[in-house]
Amino acid sequence: MSSISSKILDSGESSYGEEQLFGQPLKHWLPVTELVVQRNCLKCGFPVAASDQVCPKCDSQIALQTDGSTTTIDIAHGKQRVNEAIEQLRSTIEKHQQGTTQFLRVIVGGDRIRLAAMNELRGMQSRGAIVQYGYDDRNRGALIVVLKRPD
Repeated sequence: MSSISSKILDSGESSYGEEQLFGQPLKHWLPVTELVVQRNCLKCGFPVAASDQVCPKCDSQIALQTDGSTTTIDIAHGKQRVNEAIEQLRSTIEKHQQGTTQFLRVIVGGDRIRLAAMNELRGMQSRGAIVQYGYDDRNRGALIVVLKRPD
């Protein structure tokens, strides 16, 4: 065998040009994306895929799990219009409900955006989209939104 063909075989390719892994053609292996675990169950630590609704080990509801964290967003000081600020609020709430965040601290300022945010959050609470909301004790221009109750 020539030194060029042995280098090709050592690099993971067969003599026919087909890529191999552990002596098997790559077409026999699952794509890596199917094997990636997105997160672990917070109750038992078992790995769960992003599509899992319930932990396969402890039957805990994945979407209701929270790590108690708080995320802060500012929807009032980026020169947003009221409708843009409310859309930012909606999309942030939707994004963080899919994760493990429990509280969202929303900087709303002291004028029209705050009133619109309060109206939006009142509607979300009545529809069950959020648990509750209220003023931040440390800042009149901020609201605290409770996204999930702890288990």
